[in-house]
Amino acid sequence: SLTFNSMADSIKDMITKLSYEKEKQKYFFDNFTHEIRTPLTTILGYTELLWKTNDEEVRDKSLFYITSEGKRMLKMMDRLLELSKLKNYSFELNKSDSNLKKLIEDACDSMHYKMKRYNTSCRLDLENITWKVDPDLFKQVVINLIDNSIKYSNSSVIDIILKKHNGIRLEIIDYGCGMDQKNLENVFDPYYKVEQSRNSHNEGWGLGLSIVKEIVEKHDGVIEIKSVPGEGTKIAITLS
Repeated sequence: SLTFNSMADSIKDMITKLSYEKEKQKYFFDNFTHEIRTPLTTILGYTELLWKTNDEEVRDKSLFYITSEGKRMLKMMDRLLELSKLKNYSFELNKSDSNLKKLIEDACDSMHYKMKRYNTSCRLDLENITWKVDPDLFKQVVINLIDNSIKYSNSSVIDIILKKHNGIRLEIIDYGCGMDQKNLENVFDPYYKVEQSRNSHNEGWGLGLSIVKEIVEKHDGVIEIKSVPGEGTKIAITLS
C-alpha cells in the first residue's frame, strides 16, 4: 500500500511538472508570436508605401525602416533559437550605454506608418540622456507601449516625455478612453483582456504589457499606470 501510494504521488508530481513545462512553452511562444507582429506590420506598411510613392526621401526612409525592423526581427528569432536550445523561457539583458532619446525617436519613426493609419501623432519632449540598458529590449518596450496607445486609446495625440528624475523617467500619455480600476489592477496579467474601457477592437493589452513589465523589472525598474475613464492613460517607467 505504501509503495502504491508513493508511486501514485510520483506520477502526480510528474504530471504536474509536464503540465507546468507545457504551459511555460505555450506562454513563451505566444509571447514571441505577439512580439513578432509589430516589426512585420512595420515592414509590410513601409513596403506598401514604396509602391505608392516616387518621393526619393520617402523611399529611402521606407527602405531604412524595412531593413532595421528586419534586423530586429532576426535578432528576436536568434534569441528564440538560443532559448529553445537551452529549454529556458526567460531572457537575459545585454546592457550597454545607450542614447535613450535616439532609441525613442527611432521607435516613433518605426511606428509612423501605423500612427498615420490610426490618425494619431506623437509629441516628443525628450532630454538627451545616455543610460545603461539593453537597447533592443528598451526599444521593444517603447514600441509596445506606443502600439497599445495607437490601437486601444482612440487618442489623436500621444505625448512621450523622457527626463532625469531620481534616475530616469519615461512617460507615455494618451488622451483617449482610459481604463477603470478593475482593468488597471489586472492589466499586467498575461492574456487579460481589457473590456469596455478600451475601443471596439478589444484585442486586450495582455501579452504586450506583461512582456513590458518583465523587461522593465529586469532593468531594476518600475512601471506604473494611471488611467481615468474618458480622459486617458499615463504609463510611467522609472529606472534608477
